[in-house]
Amino acid sequence: MLAAERQSHILLRSQALGVVKTRVLAKELGVVEETIRRDLDKLAELGALVRVHGGAAVNDFGHRDLAYEEREVSQQKEKVAIARCAAQAIKVGETILFDASSTCLQMAKLIPPNLRVRVVTYSLPIFEIFKDRKQVDLVLLGGDYESRGRRFGGPLTEEGLLSCRIDRFFFSAKGFDTTKGASEANEEQARLKTVGLIRSSWGALLVDGTKLGSDSNYHFAQTHELSAVFTDELGGEYFERAPLRESRKVTIAD
Repeated sequence: MLAAERQSHILLRSQALGVVKTRVLAKELGVVEETIRRDLDKLAELGALVRVHGGAAVNDFGHRDLAYEEREVSQQKEKVAIARCAAQAIKVGETILFDASSTCLQMAKLIPPNLRVRVVTYSLPIFEIFKDRKQVDLVLLGGDYESRGRRFGGPLTEEGLLSCRIDRFFFSAKGFDTTKGASEANEEQARLKTVGLIRSSWGALLVDGTKLGSDSNYHFAQTHELSAVFTDELGGEYFERAPLRESRKVTIAD
């Protein structure tokens, strides 16, 4: 296959998925990973893609706030593994804050029905998971409803969150870099996560490897503000190259 044909395939896959992985593309096209890396570098030089750890993303991926439906299907297998690992950190009787990420949605689905906890969220899909559970004391933070993300935000949401005491805050990010920290494409959601970290005794970042090494528009957390990071195998490779100061913070999901 000619380089132009490979690069055309890569562009089509990136437009369909948002993010493409070097190793997956190498298997699809029957070439070594180094060949794919050269193709990705070329496409990045042309402005068609943005290089991220382990692959590349469409040019606006790191700066575009995806719709709920797009987030739910992206990297789903990895998100389920990360969520399963993170759910083990929850203790009976704690107050848990979930952001509106699709990874936290997967985590909410994994919490045992008989676990007695208090759940605070501004995500409508997460609220719907817990609304009929008698063992859960449920708080939905209202405010300005955003149908695209199926979530609430704005001053009223922040005010409600400021009145809460949170034991554990689970959240994701659009991008994460060990130097710059965690970032979001949406200013409003970044502010909410800042408030969530202020009100929480413990905060965990749930992030798959495609988001590591990338940077988005609005920063909300530095590495020293994170109590834990849950990531996948690709993310583990990133942290081997760019470790956190306290490596025990990072947990790799199977």
